[in-house]
Amino acid sequence: MSIISKSSYNKITNYLDEGDDMWGMPISFYLSRSSNVDIDIVQKLVAAYPESLMYGCPDMNISPLHTILMNFHINNMYEVATYMIESSPDSVRLLDKNSFTILHSALTCYSNNLDIRLVDLMLERWPEITRQRNTRPGEYPIHVLCWGSEFDCFPSSREVLSEEKAFAILTKLIRADPSSVQLRGMADEYLPIHLAVDHSPLPFLKAIVESFPEGLKVRCEGDLPLHRAQRCGIENVRYLFDQWPEAIEETPDIIREIEQSSNYTGKEETLSFLRNQRTYVREAKRNIRFDIQDGDGRLALHRALIQRNVSLGSVKLLVQRNLAALQIVDNQGSLPLHYACKCQADIVQYLVESFGDSLNTLDANGNSTLHCACIGGACDVVSYLVQKQNSFVSVRNRDGKIPFQLLTESNVSQSTDFVEATWLLLVAHPETVLQW
Repeated sequence: MSIISKSSYNKITNYLDEGDDMWGMPISFYLSRSSNVDIDIVQKLVAAYPESLMYGCPDMNISPLHTILMNFHINNMYEVATYMIESSPDSVRLLDKNSFTILHSALTCYSNNLDIRLVDLMLERWPEITRQRNTRPGEYPIHVLCWGSEFDCFPSSREVLSEEKAFAILTKLIRADPSSVQLRGMADEYLPIHLAVDHSPLPFLKAIVESFPEGLKVRCEGDLPLHRAQRCGIENVRYLFDQWPEAIEETPDIIREIEQSSNYTGKEETLSFLRNQRTYVREAKRNIRFDIQDGDGRLALHRALIQRNVSLGSVKLLVQRNLAALQIVDNQGSLPLHYACKCQADIVQYLVESFGDSLNTLDANGNSTLHCACIGGACDVVSYLVQKQNSFVSVRNRDGKIPFQLLTESNVSQSTDFVEATWLLLVAHPETVLQW
């Protein structure tokens, strides 16, 4: 038996005699009211009545484990909860009145005080915990996590779960049960993706989509994920569109509804993006001949990339109808890839993977794709191209300029990406760069 201080002993005797209609067992009462839980007191309470770990309070049937996981003030939560689980392994499987598991309770609180190791312990001791559905409102643990801080009923003064920690927990849940992203909650309407688009950051949403791409095509209350994402910022909207661009035609009223909605941050940017992409999608959908060149020798794909307002999803549709377009040069000797290099890295990567030989083509002014990226100041594209193929780092175009020189003239020298891009150019061919 461990020796404890007199003050701890006095606290024990006080709590052993207490308890009320709400909390029931003294240990639950203690865990709910204390911000600094004394592990010695917990051990004494458990030793005095071991069965107390298996009992819930009279009102909500909330067990001691539920209680401690909802007390976001406790700093030594892992130590105390681990002791309780080791003392009563079956307590991991207890449900409260609304069929909340201890994982539901921990995630509902959404406190940054939650120790991720406890999530590991729950999954280890009860692997099926990811498949337990509460009765109100009818959600699995992954749904509660996707709700984020929007779901909780706890004081806003607490420190909410950080994006990094929430993402780590999501990763653990998906790894433990990959099909959990396909579970429907809340009257069998909501998939995790439907909640994530409303309440979660982009990395969180990506993890769910990568685990269940078909979720992009599933409606909830009549809306696809792209429709539900309209208020979540341009990043989420752009990502969802790029994964399944056809969704914009599956939700024909999305632009009109945004126009009629109240103002919110990013509304105009979202509208502009969706209008532009709808134009490209409809152009591809009309099944017009994509091999027809205009007076400048340009295809629809060239023109879209020159505008710099085309997204990856639209490019995919334009390319899929005519793969030969990737090999056609305009009157300037430029392939679609030359223009893409002044845009986004994801588009460049897609075109390179579709037609890698285009990296070796020079335009009429002797510019490689690397030269074009440097002219456009697209530092992320420069970094990608240098690591993909660095043979053009020392090549001068017809103006006598190497890529490094063109990048320094692009007025992006204040960005952190610029530092990385220039460093990669320097390392790839130091003699040429230093002699410039």
